[in-house]
Amino acid sequence: TNTPMPWINVLANPRFGSIVSSTMAGFTFAFNAQQFKLTAWSNDIVRDNASEMLLINKQQFIPATARHGQGFSSFDAQYDTFNVKIRVFVAEQKLEKYYQIKIENKTNSNLELQLDMVYKLVMGTSEEKTARYIYSEWDEATHSILARNVYHDLYRDTRVQLSAITDTPENERFDYSLKYPNRKRLGLTVNVPSKGQREVDFVIAVLEDKGQAPARFSIPAIYQEFDAVTHFWNEKLGYLEVETPDKAFNYMVNRWYLYQVYASRLFARAGFYQVGGATGYRDQLQDVMSVLYSDPGYARRQILDHAAHQFAEGDVLHWWHESMKFGSRTTFSDDYLWLVYVTYQYVKVTGDLGILNEEVPFCQGEALTPNQIESDTLRAPETFYQQIHGQDRKTRAAADGLWRLERRHEPCGCRRQRRECLGGILPLRPATQDGRTNPEDA
Repeated sequence: TNTPMPWINVLANPRFGSIVSSTMAGFTFAFNAQQFKLTAWSNDIVRDNASEMLLINKQQFIPATARHGQGFSSFDAQYDTFNVKIRVFVAEQKLEKYYQIKIENKTNSNLELQLDMVYKLVMGTSEEKTARYIYSEWDEATHSILARNVYHDLYRDTRVQLSAITDTPENERFDYSLKYPNRKRLGLTVNVPSKGQREVDFVIAVLEDKGQAPARFSIPAIYQEFDAVTHFWNEKLGYLEVETPDKAFNYMVNRWYLYQVYASRLFARAGFYQVGGATGYRDQLQDVMSVLYSDPGYARRQILDHAAHQFAEGDVLHWWHESMKFGSRTTFSDDYLWLVYVTYQYVKVTGDLGILNEEVPFCQGEALTPNQIESDTLRAPETFYQQIHGQDRKTRAAADGLWRLERRHEPCGCRRQRRECLGGILPLRPATQDGRTNPEDA
């Protein structure tokens, strides 16, 4: 696990996720990787800080080997008297993360071990802003710590549940600490029989509703959840198959690259170095081109979502946080092109002309001044409507942005992309309301 820099895996579903490094460090989030981190995030490439730390007999667990898979990461280590195997994964749809820990006793006598999971809670953007506002309590019925940020603007009623489960729950006594505002510890003493093994699972879960009862977990149910995760990724990653003499190349192209698009780019919108959490106008449009074959429905929804983040004046939100109705309004030139380009590619692959007749609302907000490039904007919910195929989205020659070489000239990449967009989308413009092409206009 001693890689030159942290080697990470993004474990995520559309509303919940985690980043796990090769040292079993990382963090967990819900809803938005930037706005609602459950545990602390760090992009320190030297220390690779852990905000969810497993202690065995009061010593931090350091894995000897790490393996990242689609939807899970596994770790193991060998000690003098016992072996440890751990699997970490996120539920297929639920807001839950699991640590499955197996301990094997190598000796001829019974073994007693103390296992503790220590959490550095955030429940917001950063622990510096939220630590003093975290309220926690112990729930004896579920052997869980319940915590919430009582001053969060959006999620003040959302609770985090930290739980521990064993293979013999009736015989266990759980230990916990709520001493520090954002440091929580949950543990127990485990007796492992001679030449036998035990399993202890730790769970991080989110209770969305104020009146929602804490969840009750069991080891068989967690295994069923892992089977569902495995089935989900096998289905998503099984649509295309490339075969070359290079097996490593085949594996990366057939599974890993597409998995990373789903998990990191579309679901989490986060990685080790950056946890933006926002939807980017160009970013996620580019990303869904990778799923046109495996999940065209997802691509369609993304296209319409981006169409709904345009302004009637012709500009767009360069990025936005949907839960906050907040984004950045810009005149960056290539944003205008990606909606047309990706829509054309979607229709080309799927034949779905009906998307050209969909109506979605415009955004409304304070307009940019003539010389203004960018402005943070709260999106208003007014319902001005537009049709994708009916909008004249000309890229203004005077628009400025990150991808311009000079203020009065478009970069050649934008010009080439615009020509390709026009060549692809113009034949689709005569599509009638029922999705068929009007021969008189072709």
